[in-house]
Amino acid sequence: MTRADFSVSAGNLLCTLNHAHAFREGNGRTQREFISQLATFANHPLDWTVVSQERMISASIDSVNGNTSPMQRLIEEISDPQKTTVLGDAIAFLESHDINWNQRYLATTIVGLEYEGILVSHSAKHFILMTTEQQIIIGFRSDLPMPRVSNAKIYFKATR
Repeated sequence: MTRADFSVSAGNLLCTLNHAHAFREGNGRTQREFISQLATFANHPLDWTVVSQERMISASIDSVNGNTSPMQRLIEEISDPQKTTVLGDAIAFLESHDINWNQRYLATTIVGLEYEGILVSHSAKHFILMTTEQQIIIGFRSDLPMPRVSNAKIYFKATR
């Protein structure tokens, strides 16, 4: 199974398991462990350390309401070593600046979507954006308009 196909299937399965809510305590931990073992067996290991509590809650609520795409996207991101590296670097930066990333939706950009917010930081390759909805978005610096000034309000469309 390709990583993309696995992400869709595993995302749907995780939504189904979450909806069942089989245990009084430990549902989330049990579900993540099960999906992690399945992912490892499918040769698409997952890195849950880059998933914020807020993002997991948001994807779970969406799934209960019939929208499984946020959970599928979450699985796709955390099974992609390049994305987990970028997210991990962003988390390290945020923690070093006492920004509680775990209580905010944290994700990478989606090609074709438009974003608006405050540029928190940027490096040679990537940037951190705080959207107007207080989400933390990580993307490629080349997507940003010029000039690239930290704390400036920016608007752009993700192209990669």
